[in-house]
Amino acid sequence: MSHTTSTASMAPGQSDKPFGILTSHRSYRSKCACCIVFISLLTGLTIPKAVESGEPFGQAQVEHFAQETDFNTIRLVPKAEERLGIKTVAMERRAVNQTRLYGGELILPLNQLPAGAERSASKDKQSVFTILPLMTPADQIRVAEAQVNADGQVQAAKVQVQAAHVLLARTQRLLRDHAGSQRAVDEAKVQFRLAQGTLAEAHARRQLLGPPLLAIAIPDRFWIRVPVYVGVLNDINRQQSARMEPLGNLNRQTGFVANPVSAPPSANPIAATVDLFYEVANPNKEWQLGQKVQVFLPLMQTGESLVVPWSAVIVDIYGGTWVYEQSAPHTFVRKRVQVSFIHGSEAVLASGPTPGSEIVVQGAAELFGTEVGFSK
Repeated sequence: MSHTTSTASMAPGQSDKPFGILTSHRSYRSKCACCIVFISLLTGLTIPKAVESGEPFGQAQVEHFAQETDFNTIRLVPKAEERLGIKTVAMERRAVNQTRLYGGELILPLNQLPAGAERSASKDKQSVFTILPLMTPADQIRVAEAQVNADGQVQAAKVQVQAAHVLLARTQRLLRDHAGSQRAVDEAKVQFRLAQGTLAEAHARRQLLGPPLLAIAIPDRFWIRVPVYVGVLNDINRQQSARMEPLGNLNRQTGFVANPVSAPPSANPIAATVDLFYEVANPNKEWQLGQKVQVFLPLMQTGESLVVPWSAVIVDIYGGTWVYEQSAPHTFVRKRVQVSFIHGSEAVLASGPTPGSEIVVQGAAELFGTEVGFSK
């Protein structure tokens, strides 16, 4: 009864603090329990099964390893093989002269005078185009323009000398015929001597500009200047002929023989290179002065390498090189190869099928089309 009286005697607006504190603790405990359950569920979802089973974490299992030979085998019926014109040869391993690719530039031969140039002095019978490696093309053009202007001044001075000589001869003839005066003859002599002085001055200015820099006509032969790094200079066989090809040459079977020639020493100390010179014929006038070409220089080292005709090599869209090997009658397997370089009509391989393997040399493109599905 006393408890009821004490409760009823509480003033209105007073809060029951013990009851509020108890309610707050219960709410906090329930929230914590919910969070623990939620985190446990997330953790259970992310635990790998490999950890639950006791297996090492991160180990991969591969049921079947893919081999290139599993999907690169083609089987043809005899009639299809005959229709494609398949021909094979045995893979060979033999000694080959190894080469290395360098960039070259076509220049004028040092002993060749460009057409239309002055031939009066012996020192003018060579071009200085090849001994100016540090001049920019713009500087070379400016020097060539100055030389052309100087040549024009020489020709104009020659015409003035001829005209003054004609005038002097006319005045002297008139004086002999008593139709002219001595004063006219003296003035003609002065004009003639002034013209001779102008011609001598024009010749001197032209000689200061040096021999002709650029050719006027396309010569029938060119020299090739090939800069080679001094660190690998001893690897080059400088006594043998090189092979020159134009840039972007897709037909690797075509090339031009470039013979080594003796030339004055030339080097570029900035690039640490030494220039090697070769001579190539230009009978069809198809090369231009200053044209960039690719040159295959022979190396000193020789060794045996795998050799196969270039027609047997297939290049896919990713740049990979392949050949087709006949593993069984009417069965062909595409094998990956690594081409070191092309020598004429043959490809020298760094890796490939074993020697003696029958390699398709005719019809390889047709087999590749049959494999990828674009053949007829």
